[in-house]
This record gives sequence, structure tokens and C-alpha cells, in this order.
Amino acid sequence: MVRKLFGVLAVALVLCLGAVLADEFMGQVTKIDTKAMKITVSVDGKDKEVSYNKETSFMRAGRKGGDPTKITADDIQTALDKAKDNPKAKVNAKVKTNDKGVATEVQLGGGRRGGGGGGDQ
Repeated sequence: MVRKLFGVLAVALVLCLGAVLADEFMGQVTKIDTKAMKITVSVDGKDKEVSYNKETSFMRAGRKGGDPTKITADDIQTALDKAKDNPKAKVNAKVKTNDKGVATEVQLGGGRRGGGGGGDQ
């Protein structure tokens, strides 16, 4: 009976560690390198570079609570290019990573009013 309890606790501990190592953060996208498959996000004034892969999901937050739409890494680059032309525009994103630090989901928009659209509001 005690061995079963320790076995269950060991499995629970491993699952919890995986969840703790995974991360979710919000910030402003400052750079994306589509060849190296890396995205740089400024979080509280500090740049955080995260790798992504083919399985990474890129989304744009829906307007007024609508469903998010699927986009590509190239769409993020386009939003950054548009933001350069408008100093008030910001490309905000929520990034979810797995336990290896690789982005599993990048969602543009949300957060503050007027942010995340790359200047096309």
C-alpha cells in the first residue's frame, strides 16, 4: 500500500515539474528571425529570446473578444515592419513555452488597447 502511494506521488511530482518548467509570458515583440526560428520579446524592459519550431502555433487575437485567427511567422515580421512606421504602434504578444523553453504558441494582440496589431488599427 505504501509503495503504491509513493509511486503515485512520484508520478505526480514529475508531472508538476514539467508544468513548472513550462512558461507563459506577455511582452512586446522586438525582433523575429524566421531563418534561425527565434523570436525576441521585451518583458519588463528585458529582452527574452525564444526558439520556435514547425509545431509552434501563431495566432492573432480576435477583435472584441472574437476567435483568434491563425497567422505565420512572416505575418509577425510584417506587423513589426508596420510598427516601425508608427512610433505609437506596438506588437504585443503572449508566448507559451514548453519545458525545453521552445515556444509552443505565440498570440499577437490582447493586453492593452491599441496594441498588437502592428499599426493597422
